[in-house]
Amino acid sequence: MKNSILRYRPYCYLGDVPSGKNSDYFKSFPSRHTAFAFMSAGFLTSTFSAEYPDSPWKIPLGAASYSLAAGLGVSRIFSGNHFISDILAGAALGSVFGYLIPRLHLRKTQDVVTLMPLYNGFMLACKL
Repeated sequence: MKNSILRYRPYCYLGDVPSGKNSDYFKSFPSRHTAFAFMSAGFLTSTFSAEYPDSPWKIPLGAASYSLAAGLGVSRIFSGNHFISDILAGAALGSVFGYLIPRLHLRKTQDVVTLMPLYNGFMLACKL
């Protein structure tokens, strides 16, 4: 997505491009760091909630992980690497994937092949 959407970084509008960042100056949207941080926060909170549904630590864990992810996004703005819209898009993408991937793995699957012992042998059942 970063290679298909060409958006200059904020430091390009302030004057000289910092050394070593010549090939990266047009890859601002969305923020990859923020997307990974929010994906990690979403993954952590959703898997913890699935494993420990009655835990009193669900809300503090979610608040702490999303606060750290938001702090990383704010630091990307203050460093001059991203606009606010880059951060919001990265946070939305990361949150969606952070919740979607664990939910897809929590689906109840049925056994396709079952092997059952009988008194005179075995029975093999297949569900299609």
